[in-house]
Amino acid sequence: MYASLYFPQITQLLHKLPRIILLMLKTNGCLRSVNNALIRRPSVKSFIIIGRVSSEARFSIMQVALSMLQFSTALAL
Repeated sequence: MYASLYFPQITQLLHKLPRIILLMLKTNGCLRSVNNALIRRPSVKSFIIIGRVSSEARFSIMQVALSMLQFSTALAL
């Protein structure tokens, strides 16, 4: 019920977030579900793992974007 009251604001906020953050939120929910099913108690380790993996993914994406930019610049010369 609470979320339905603020649906337009929640939607606007989600549209403004970078896609990598949305992926982290979704992955975090999946990790929490699996963690609760297996361990039955909260764990900070799952948050650390997803933070590390998502930052590595973000770095890889930036490397690919930089390579593409350098390639297109070289073609333009």
